[in-house]
Amino acid sequence: LVGRIVFSTIHSNTTIGTVARLIDMNIEHSLIAYALNGVMSTRLVKKNCPSCKIEYEPSIEYLREFGLEQGQQRFWRGKGCAVCQGTGYSGRTGIFEVLELDNTFRAMIIDRASMADLEAYAVKNGMRTLKEDGLQKVLAGATSLENVAHAV
Repeated sequence: LVGRIVFSTIHSNTTIGTVARLIDMNIEHSLIAYALNGVMSTRLVKKNCPSCKIEYEPSIEYLREFGLEQGQQRFWRGKGCAVCQGTGYSGRTGIFEVLELDNTFRAMIIDRASMADLEAYAVKNGMRTLKEDGLQKVLAGATSLENVAHAV
């Protein structure tokens, strides 16, 4: 509120969960609304090894979890090779959820809107959830559906 940028870590599962966590800490709603500019939630997932990446079909449970149907998309995972020492993975990549607060969102916090309403507003106005960002990386072949499901 005094013109300084502060970066901090707060333990919560999502960006909207961070707002809820601050409220649980008894911070005044107006202070939360005007002190926050943005919140980022991150997870690391294993990257498929590019040397042994093969196409596969995830189980129906994982497909359902992401609202996907069998045979509609191509999925990749590492098989395991000498390059990745048989793991099928080579490094990690991040999946992200970024919430930027606008005046409407701030007003919703001050008016004590539910977390579900805050999330619905944020998604409607362009916020990509961790699950959506992870799915983008899956469909690009960077990681497997199972890795993302376990991370989010």
